[in-house]
Amino acid sequence: LLTSREGFTNIQVIPFILGYFVLSCVSFFVEIELFWSSFILCILIVLQILTILIQHWSIHVKSIISYHSPTSIENASHILIIPTKHRGKSEIVPIAKSNNVLTFRFQKRLYKYNHKSSQFDKLPYPKQNSLAYYQNALKMNGYLSLLSEHELDSIRTEYGINQLHMPSPTFGELYKEQLLAPFFVFQIACMLLWMLDEYWYYSLITIGMMLVFEATTVRGRQKSLKELRGMRHAARTVWAMRHGKWSPISSEDLLPGDLIEVQRSEDAEHVVPCDILLLTGSAVVNEAMLTGESVPLSKEASCLKDIDESCMTFDEEHQSLSPALSVKGVHKNAVLFGGTRVLMVSLASDESESRSNGSSSASSSARTTAKSPHNGCIGFVLRTGFGTSQGKLMRTIMYSQQEVGADSPEAAAFIGFLLIFAIAASAYVLKLGLQDASRSRFELLLHCILIVTSVIPPELPMQLSLAVNTSLISLSKAGVFCTEPFRIPSAGKLEICCFDKTGTLTTDQIKAVGVCQPPETTKESASDSTSDEVYTLSAVSEARVPAALVLAACHSLSWIDRELIGDPLELEALKCVEWTYSRGEIAMPPSRFRTSFPSAKIITRFRFQSALQRMTTIVSLDPSVQVENGSQCTYRVLVKGSPEKIRELLVAGAVPSGFDQTASSLARQGMRVLALAYRNLDPSTECSSVADAKALSR
Repeated sequence: LLTSREGFTNIQVIPFILGYFVLSCVSFFVEIELFWSSFILCILIVLQILTILIQHWSIHVKSIISYHSPTSIENASHILIIPTKHRGKSEIVPIAKSNNVLTFRFQKRLYKYNHKSSQFDKLPYPKQNSLAYYQNALKMNGYLSLLSEHELDSIRTEYGINQLHMPSPTFGELYKEQLLAPFFVFQIACMLLWMLDEYWYYSLITIGMMLVFEATTVRGRQKSLKELRGMRHAARTVWAMRHGKWSPISSEDLLPGDLIEVQRSEDAEHVVPCDILLLTGSAVVNEAMLTGESVPLSKEASCLKDIDESCMTFDEEHQSLSPALSVKGVHKNAVLFGGTRVLMVSLASDESESRSNGSSSASSSARTTAKSPHNGCIGFVLRTGFGTSQGKLMRTIMYSQQEVGADSPEAAAFIGFLLIFAIAASAYVLKLGLQDASRSRFELLLHCILIVTSVIPPELPMQLSLAVNTSLISLSKAGVFCTEPFRIPSAGKLEICCFDKTGTLTTDQIKAVGVCQPPETTKESASDSTSDEVYTLSAVSEARVPAALVLAACHSLSWIDRELIGDPLELEALKCVEWTYSRGEIAMPPSRFRTSFPSAKIITRFRFQSALQRMTTIVSLDPSVQVENGSQCTYRVLVKGSPEKIRELLVAGAVPSGFDQTASSLARQGMRVLALAYRNLDPSTECSSVADAKALSR
């Protein structure tokens, strides 16, 4: 916490006023040579200029010179923010006071003072409340729907408008930043010293070239920043629940807590305006803008049934711990992130039926659950503006470390080594010069200073600028824009570049090699899993009923514009098993196997989670076809995942012999290995209807 120093209390004012006053008194009352009085005056002026410049170079020094520590939070006018490493540079920002509420903004985020904890907290978003909180929002038509415009404006004042506004710095601002860099200021000072030594033409030409090179660097940087800031999308009209009814509003007016209708993106500019939690239906989205992955992902509101034991919150209504929303955990597949494109939306089957069958009762006052106006999904706005995932990405780009010191340890050691000899040489020249009474003291001191400053050649900034500009031209020809050109010299030290995205150095296409199935044995002989027997690798199309069902019906594929899209692995598996997958989410076997292989309709999906290392679906089988061993079942759980996790889920004695050896053998050959398993649901105790299947949790 800081309080600004006003007037004469500023450290950069008082000492120098006293210095000028003392120098004037000494010069007036004491006989002193004009040279020494002028020399001391120049030193005072240079020190004052350095005091001003060093506040621009070091925010910590500025906090000492221009501010002081307050006695209490009420007396503080500014605050010094020191972010974590590589998360931006330190800043001194003003503290706003309104109605006994203290706030400040840093890197596009609002912080409010918490009197209980005596610290500033980020403005909270409704992203970690209990699951019941979001379900009640749907039943109550949204928490903001009945608020007045004055109350909505109050919320909008805190959260701001829902846009990623990034003001582009002007040429003058960037040019000033370049000219005030310590290295550049030092070289300008050296040129001024050379001018005092009567090197006028050389010094002026060098200064002019340095200014021109810095201007071209700034122009290129400004162009790249404009390209970056042009990435944001324009506002569009969305449907949100306001004043108890669905109303068209601008996407910039969305607030956390709004209920919004999610519709399919009409074009590339039609993106999700904020982070939204799906409360009804499902959607297929393209998150390439955020993750770089081109494979569309499925999002379902049914994921909210999953519970993360590590993510609990206190429910004030029931005075107990209850499951909370886990945006980065089990509920990630129910969240639409801002900036992504919605390729398809669909309602759950029971929701569609309620729409078609309940048209006559839609106006009934007893019905409290919100219904979308255009048959879209309903979502709950979690985060807006720079609080979204896209906003976080943009803030990372905008406020990444903006300065790279040229004083690396090696460079500092080298300059320090040269400086030792320069100081020794300068001292020797000064000693000899003082012994010569006829020699000009001005020229003597000037030459001594030039000897010390010659450690860093004056042409170095110009040479660096020329190298950077040449690199920028080469990069721009290759379609690469650089927002921080000063990093280019450091980038020249790189020898190896590592890419962690599939599709950069490797293809994202996967080829199904085959399926390994254990020999059909009795249950008694299956209890020994330590046998050295390794399964035979056969074609995927030769998979038996249990394996074929998992490959064909345990996936997250979706139909979009007459094209089946999804994970390349799942697409390849469905292709090789030779099954078909219809728009009604029904997996059907080849015609030659229709009498022995049942079709399967997907009832519920539990998406793949890296923490669980598996994916699960619940399907209903065609009852007219008998499955393995002549038995019949209506509902079956299908699961696929890593061999280690699937092995843990198998009941005692169900791990087939050779399971571990086969998985290890395939992995050693560099193959991606998936284990397949299933379980029939008992109709009398576990699942007897579609509603029962939908009610099952993971």
